[in-house]
Amino acid sequence: METRIRRFNKEKVNLPMIKENDKYEDMIISNGVTLTLPSNYPFTPPLLKVNNIQYIRYLETEFKKVKPFLTQYKISPYNCCLCCSSVTGDKWTPCYGIKEVLNEYNKYNELLQMIHKTILYLNELNMDDLIHYTIAQYLF
Repeated sequence: METRIRRFNKEKVNLPMIKENDKYEDMIISNGVTLTLPSNYPFTPPLLKVNNIQYIRYLETEFKKVKPFLTQYKISPYNCCLCCSSVTGDKWTPCYGIKEVLNEYNKYNELLQMIHKTILYLNELNMDDLIHYTIAQYLF
């Protein structure tokens, strides 16, 4: 049995949300999110796609959208490129697994949603920039 299949079989016990298939490609995790195991998994990261966009590219595009907001309000913990700190990038090691990739995706997805909602909310407020800054610092 292939290494990737043995490893996936061990991991899937804790990941019931993955709908596996016999090719281990484009396995559905949730609406718009799919997972593919490359032939040399776990030595290379699994390929996560969000709306048919590779996860790293998805993070790059989303980060570019929110970077002006992060810079304007000096929100430092997330003022670096999210894709550069991803476990699916240069930081990947075989000790990571699908669970770490999905946890990171969920964490960044929640953060990006909160940033987008905050931007919308602050645009609706007709208040001083100091109040906007205070709200942004409190939230992040």
